[in-house]
This record gives sequence, structure tokens and C-alpha cells, in this order.
Amino acid sequence: MKKKQRPSETLTSPLETLPTSTLFEILDRLSLSDLKSLSLTSKTLLSVESSHRRTLRPDLLPVALRRYPSASRLDLSLCPRVTDAALSSLPVSPSLATVVLSSRSVGISRYGVAGLVDRCRNLVEIDLSDAAGVDDAAVAVIGRGCANLEALRLSRCVGVTDIGVAWVAVGCRRLKRLCLRWCVKVTDLGVGLVAAKCDEIRSLDLSYVQITEKCLPAVMQLRKLENLALVGCVGIDDEGLMALKQGCKFLETLDLSYCENVTHAGLSYLTNGLMAIGTCGISLKELSLSKCSGVRDEGLCFLVEKHKDLVKLDITCCRSITYLSIASITTSCTLLTSLRMESCSLVSKEAFVLIGQRCRFLEELDVTDNELDNEGLKAISRCLELTSLKIGICLNITDEGLINVGTHCHKLQELDLYRCASITDSGVSAVAHD
Repeated sequence: MKKKQRPSETLTSPLETLPTSTLFEILDRLSLSDLKSLSLTSKTLLSVESSHRRTLRPDLLPVALRRYPSASRLDLSLCPRVTDAALSSLPVSPSLATVVLSSRSVGISRYGVAGLVDRCRNLVEIDLSDAAGVDDAAVAVIGRGCANLEALRLSRCVGVTDIGVAWVAVGCRRLKRLCLRWCVKVTDLGVGLVAAKCDEIRSLDLSYVQITEKCLPAVMQLRKLENLALVGCVGIDDEGLMALKQGCKFLETLDLSYCENVTHAGLSYLTNGLMAIGTCGISLKELSLSKCSGVRDEGLCFLVEKHKDLVKLDITCCRSITYLSIASITTSCTLLTSLRMESCSLVSKEAFVLIGQRCRFLEELDVTDNELDNEGLKAISRCLELTSLKIGICLNITDEGLINVGTHCHKLQELDLYRCASITDSGVSAVAHD
């Protein structure tokens, strides 16, 4: 007869005999599904997994945070029903450093933010993007209670004005990343205060904010600024760009897309603006001039000659540039990994040969709606690092050119052939086969 196993003889998992530090190393290497399976095998392993968990997206916040005391990140970006009551009922959590509330929730106001800040004193990153109920009062709570805050995202918080931004500027002096994208009630005053008080800022997104050139001199005094986004800032013109002469020695990324008032008027104001960027003493790594209708050869050539370390350049819909600009770009910026130049209609077919010959490190190339032909595509196919190639509405290319891409570009992951009427099964098969 089979002998029954006594309770004292119950086998334990070999994992339970390992030191906690070793178990943590194992957990770091498991997938999410494996972690769930492991935590169900024994109470000991469940306890270890709970104490090690760093990222949390709970439905029952109070209970969950008590269960996972070491959680450092709380992500509620997919929880639009989060309310002030839920945030106010959180347990005290000294380990929580990051909270993401970008959920389009209408149930979060200053009361919920106050409850969060009161219980989580060590927050360094808060994301309130799309929170419709967030206004100056809510942001003021952050300014008063989060002295260690390093990153704050208020994208599309349309209730925030200069008053709320002022609270952040005064109370969050360690701020390194600030996003005010689409905060349409913020003006030069609020941005100027941030620039004056928060001198640790490295990334600043002012896209679609109602600012003018008045605040740019203060922004340019941010000595550690690396990334500046001014997308859609209609109050910025060429005179505003002249502020770039004043500083920002570490600026790497500048996005001026959709700045419709950076344009050609009378004498070449835009050229002067681009020349200001070229002579300002910074070394840009990324630059976007997408849909800046006034870009001309003279200014762009001058700029790229001064910024030879560019790795990403976006000149989409710069319809006034010609072969001269591409010749200058490919001569000066040979380290480019991304070039976007959709609908540059005055660029001749010979220019695309230069791209293939000189920019061999390209990983992303968008030449949609251009005069690209088979010779140009043959040259581009020598860019062996290409992972994304967009050549839609290039009506001069045929299977002959595409076969070269299939032969040489083995790392290609994305290929756009939209409305390339002369491409047939043969060309597509050549790419698919290789």
C-alpha cells in the first residue's frame, strides 16, 4: 500500500531555498506571464514577487499598493475612471516615484492631486496629460508639495494658466523635464518664470503654446537645455530665432515644425533666422523645419554647414529648396540616420543620387512625392542600414529600381510604395524574397 506523505515531509520548491537577492535576479529575467505563474506556486514566492514588483497598474489602488510596498511606478494611463476619492484613499507610499495619470479622466481635480501628493512625498515624475479637471489649483498643489519633482507633463491641460506654471517654477526648482504642449492659456509670462527659476531644465516642450519671441531670451539662458520643441508656435518668427545667439550650448534637438510665421517676407527674414541658428554656438543633433514654408537654399545650406553633427533632419514640405540644399546636406551631414523630405517638389532627380552616395548611415528615409527615379533609388539602396523607406507617389520609379532595394537593404522593416503605379509583382517579389 502506498505510504501517505506526512505534512512535515511536504516538498518545497528549490527556488525557496535561494537567497532573496538571487531570486530578485531571476525575477528580472522572467516575462510577465512567467512571473504570474511563479507567484502562484507558493506563498513564499508570491511574497518575494510582491516585494520586488516595481511597476503597478491596479484597479483597487489602496489594497494593491499595500500589497506591493516596493512599487516605484504607478501607471493609470488606461484608467479613465480614476477619481479624486481613489487618489485620496491611497496608502502612504514613500517608494512611489512616478505617477502617470494621462487617462483623459474627468474625475481628477485639485483634491485628488492633493491626496496623491500628501501620501507620496518622494515623487520625482508626474504625468497629468489630458486630465480635463486639472487647473491652476491642482498644479499649485504640486508646486507646494513636490520639491523633488524632476519631470512634469501637463500636455493638453487647457485649464492651466501662467498662475499654475508660476507655482511650479517657484516650488519645483529641481525640474529637468517640462511639457506644456497645448496649454493654450500659458503665455510668455509663465514660460519666462520657469526659465528664470528652474535652471536645471534639460527638456522643454512649448508646442502650440501662445508664446512669442519675448520669452525666448530667457529660455536660451537655460544652460543645460538639450531639447526644445516649439511646434506650432505661431507667435515665433525669424526675429525670435535670433535669440538663439545668446546661449544653450548643449542644445541638441530643436523642433520648429508648423511655425507658420517663420517665413519669407520682404527681405529674407527666414534666411536670417536660420543663420542665427547656424551661428549660435550650439551643436544640434536633431532639427525639424517641417512645413516651414519660408525655408530657402541660402539659409538651409548655411545652417547645415555649421551643424555637421546632425543625425535627424526633417524638411518635409519645404517646397522652395532645390538640389543645392540636398548637395549641402549630404556633404556636411554625413552622419544622418534620419532624413524626412516629403514633397520637396523643386529638388531634382540628381539630388537623390547624392543621398545614396554620401549618407551611408541612414536608417530612415522619407522621399514621398518627389522626383526620385531608378538611378536615385539604385544609389539609395547602398544605404545598407535602412529600416524604413517611404517612396510613395514617386511616379518615376519602376521594378528596376525596387529590385536594387530588395538586393541590398536586408534590414528593411518598413516600405511605403503608395501610388507607385509602375511597380508590379516583380518588384514587390524581389523585396519580399530578399
